[in-house]
Amino acid sequence: MTKFSSDRSDDHSDPYSGDRSNDHTLPPSPRVAASPVTQPNSAGLPADLQFKETLLLIGRGRLAQALIRWPKSPQIEIRSWHRSLSLDELDRALDGASHVLLAIRDDALESFIAEHAARLQSKTLLHFAGSRGDFTHHNVRCFVAHPLVSLSTPPPPAELLQHVRFSISGAKGLSELLPGFSNPSFILPDHERALYHALLSLGGNLGVWLWERMEREFTSQFQFAPHEEMRTHLMPYLESLFWALRTRAADASALTGPISREDLGTIARQSSALSSRTELHRIFDLICHQALAERRLQTQKQKDSI
Repeated sequence: MTKFSSDRSDDHSDPYSGDRSNDHTLPPSPRVAASPVTQPNSAGLPADLQFKETLLLIGRGRLAQALIRWPKSPQIEIRSWHRSLSLDELDRALDGASHVLLAIRDDALESFIAEHAARLQSKTLLHFAGSRGDFTHHNVRCFVAHPLVSLSTPPPPAELLQHVRFSISGAKGLSELLPGFSNPSFILPDHERALYHALLSLGGNLGVWLWERMEREFTSQFQFAPHEEMRTHLMPYLESLFWALRTRAADASALTGPISREDLGTIARQSSALSSRTELHRIFDLICHQALAERRLQTQKQKDSI
């Protein structure tokens, strides 16, 4: 099991505009981008005289839009470039930039680096792909910082973004990779990133899929007004589930209803009611079977410990 340590810190046809929504620093590779030079402390100077650090953001999808709006130090300037702009504009944007943030599709990372390797070798390069670690391609090293957040359009509000944790590798803290961002971070080994990202995808997408399917069922079966009554009728229920998750004890479960009570009669009636909806029926039975088996195992462990 990995032990984490913390610190404080759409153009769909275009691969460069797609969504992307350290205790042991690795030794630098040949011609790898050097760490940014630390600027003198200018906090006491007027705002127009304080030193600024420039980051170049590549892409214009959900992640890029969120990063532009992300709470950050006023001493940070973010420039933007995407595939629809010219290479001359890219060169101008790169001039004076210390970091390049690749908010592009995971499968476009190597091709972008290969195409622009000569331009990027003096920069600190960063990608946001959750299932990948830091890597070196064409003698250009690309670090990773993956935000644990679900990005939508428009992006989540600033008060949520400022608390988002980043999983990083190849650096001791987020400030080395994203200067001016004060978000907390934790170190995640590269070999565990695919599993980490798969679990996030499973937890997020399965939950969202089920809630969107539930909304459609409520709309068709119970004549709920689409979307509007989902918010007014069902959101309090969803919020109560998140409250239970946030406040539960470390060894407790937030499971609710007949599963939590092991009410087999009610579970059987529910299963029968879903039988004509094949995919929902399979998911329901799988969840009930697994949850009940885990509850019984936990109960037996508690008895054995007495």
